[in-house]
Amino acid sequence: MSLCIVASALVVVSLSALPSAYAHQEFEFGQVTVEPGWATEPPLVGQLNDIEMLITTGPNNEPVRNALANLTVSIQKGGLTKELAFLPGEETAGHYLAEIFPTQVGAYSLVFNGQVEGQTIQTTVPIEDVEDVGRLEFPPSSGGSGDQQSQQITQQLGTILSDLSTQIDQTKQIAENTANNTQQSLQASQDSKLAADRAYMVGIIGAGLGAAGIIIAVTLSRKYVLQ
Repeated sequence: MSLCIVASALVVVSLSALPSAYAHQEFEFGQVTVEPGWATEPPLVGQLNDIEMLITTGPNNEPVRNALANLTVSIQKGGLTKELAFLPGEETAGHYLAEIFPTQVGAYSLVFNGQVEGQTIQTTVPIEDVEDVGRLEFPPSSGGSGDQQSQQITQQLGTILSDLSTQIDQTKQIAENTANNTQQSLQASQDSKLAADRAYMVGIIGAGLGAAGIIIAVTLSRKYVLQ
């Protein structure tokens, strides 16, 4: 009997020593403690969820009512930020909830800006990563988020390839137009050169005829004088 009691006690102690898999982290700002996180954990992409916060103050962790009167809280993913609309929780004082629909897996953060109980809070804190639903699906669905992401990637690649093809066609057309313009310029240059050569020949012939006329005129005038 005593052996069973000892074994049961060891099991209880072992379980109590295990950390919570999805425990929210506490952040202290002076006398104010903020415990933010997802209401439903693990948070899954494409699943409606809530950001929850428990805000307390003092050594006895007394809940702070109307804590968000002078405090704004936004959720951040990468370079995108969205201000959250918190409402007081129905069961616990100092507990606040804001609905959110995560659309991407990965790391999320909360951005605080303002004051609580006269304590300034201006910081960014991490919350739990959003995970893919495929990790928990059973049986696996053919239309899971993984497939949707693959389809989105395929569509994006198709769009990129289409844009590249259009740009290549436009570049080819520009090159052809440039070649045609160059050919036309060369033809115009050759035509101008031929016209200049013709004008030069006409000038030479004209000069020759003029010189011949002068010689004939001088010869005739001398002959007339000798007579």
